[in-house]
Amino acid sequence: MCFEVFGFDVMIDNKLTPYLLEINQMPSFQTDSPLDIKVKRGVVQDVIKKLCLSIPRKEKYKREKAAKMEERLLRPQRTILPD
Repeated sequence: MCFEVFGFDVMIDNKLTPYLLEINQMPSFQTDSPLDIKVKRGVVQDVIKKLCLSIPRKEKYKREKAAKMEERLLRPQRTILPD
C-alpha cells in the first residue's frame, strides 16, 4: 500500500470564504504553535485510522511474515540434475 499526504494552504476571509493558496507535495510536520500540534496530530491520527494500523495488526503481520519465512526455509529444495 502506498499513499502520500499533501498540505493545503488555505486563507479564510472575514466572510469565511476559503481561498486555496497552494498545495504542498511534502508538507512539514514541524510544529511551531499549539494550533500546529493540534492540526498535525489530527492528520497523523487520521492517516493511521485510514490505514487500519494498530499494535494487534502489526503483531499479526509479523507472525504471518515469520511463518512464511519458516515455510520457505523448510521447503525441500528442487535440484536440477544435468543430462
